[in-house]
Amino acid sequence: MAGEKNLLNKLARQAGQFDENALASFANKGLLRRARKDFDADANIVALESADDKSVKLRIAESTVTLTEKGLTESVCDCSSTETCRHILIACFWLATQTVESEQDKVVSVENGNVDKNDATVETSSKTPEKPAFQDLLDIAFASLEKVAGKKVFAQAVEFFNKNPDCKVSIAAEDIRLIEFEQSNVAVRLLKDADVESHLCSCRSAEICRHKIAAILAFRRENNVETLPDSIDKGESAFKLSESQIKVLGKTIKLFAEFVEIGASHLSESSVER
Repeated sequence: MAGEKNLLNKLARQAGQFDENALASFANKGLLRRARKDFDADANIVALESADDKSVKLRIAESTVTLTEKGLTESVCDCSSTETCRHILIACFWLATQTVESEQDKVVSVENGNVDKNDATVETSSKTPEKPAFQDLLDIAFASLEKVAGKKVFAQAVEFFNKNPDCKVSIAAEDIRLIEFEQSNVAVRLLKDADVESHLCSCRSAEICRHKIAAILAFRRENNVETLPDSIDKGESAFKLSESQIKVLGKTIKLFAEFVEIGASHLSESSVER
């Protein structure tokens, strides 16, 4: 069916663009080597259990790996591991060996009339052209990005971004953009059409980390899109104290200085109350 082919095609396409460094971003290298060795020894260890337009399930040894349209980084295995396991890595290796149907192949197939009558998702015309790759990262509003990350992580991301002004942005693959913060020895791979937490970071965080947000900011800057409001771009704090808070802080510091000068053991009752 169309959905099955489309999802398998998407996953195979993504897997084919993952190099060893990309895979090492969500699994340690020792586990990666073990998984590669197991797959190379017997590729038949993988069997397609089921597939539809929502998910693809692969049977690997005694475990089942479930993959969805969210991509490889959101794969789930029913084994006892709480992190990325060798089964998920083997699933990636297997998918990378599958034939990927290109968009041109689809066009030729349609023009020749080689379309399954049940394939309702195949379009014979380009009425709605797709957005350019990674356009979602350029379109996302500053406030929305801050909301997705959370104030704490976003503030950390802004600080990290400002401390790494010379980061490099390059094309790692057609659907992957590589952001390298060489000064901090961190690399982030932004994946096409992925949720923010699904991007790959060398810190191996499965959640939204400061590096992933900083990478998005760097990608936006590279494409001449407003990165941050001017006040934050200049390196100022994203969360300033209010005027009243500054006054209270000033009085507290002054009072503390007086206490230190007098000595805690010589404080009067009125001083303690203050």
